[in-house]
Amino acid sequence: MNLIISGIGMIVCTVALVYMIVKKPNSKQKNAGTSKYVLQLIPERDYDDELEAFIIDKDMTGYQYMDLIEIKSQDLQNLSDDEVYFNMAKFSRCFRRYDADIKIIALNFPSDMSKQKAFYSKKRENTKNARYKRWIDRKLEQFEWLELNQTTRQYYFKIFAENEEKIVLLRNRLMDDLGLGRDGLLLEIDKEKKNEILNKCNNKNSMIRKRENNE
Repeated sequence: MNLIISGIGMIVCTVALVYMIVKKPNSKQKNAGTSKYVLQLIPERDYDDELEAFIIDKDMTGYQYMDLIEIKSQDLQNLSDDEVYFNMAKFSRCFRRYDADIKIIALNFPSDMSKQKAFYSKKRENTKNARYKRWIDRKLEQFEWLELNQTTRQYYFKIFAENEEKIVLLRNRLMDDLGLGRDGLLLEIDKEKKNEILNKCNNKNSMIRKRENNE
């Protein structure tokens, strides 16, 4: 009798296991569950074009706005000691004054060789020397290979604020302390690149594609 009961129990367990494996949720249930889960994990909700900042879920972060600012990479080997110490002092002063949450992000972006390719392409158009043209063609092939196979490490500040006035204040404070543009330590980035950074941060396995008109 005990053997019969044990056998029936094994059959019931096997049927239940097969049912759990074979049964799949319908597409509506699956999509609804996924959307809800993503909204619970990712606080970004929209992008304010006028403010040039992301609107985020205040209940999740305690903040209402978020923005991204690029830190300009420098070749430390070719900088003098005075320039390195001066930049370090600027960062130190900036962080002492900055009284809000801030995050530093590091990402690998495809190498951009568009300026080099444009320079050598123009040289090729202006020469009639066949040997020189072949040499330029090899250089162009090297630049193409670097764009496909080599990445450049880039760094960004991720700043947060409770309201519009605060996000503008914090952004201006960073730019005033560290400088902007050619002689500064920061670079402004457009909406497209901000979305690329955000997408990469939220999808670790995604690939950032080379931008055709990246300056």
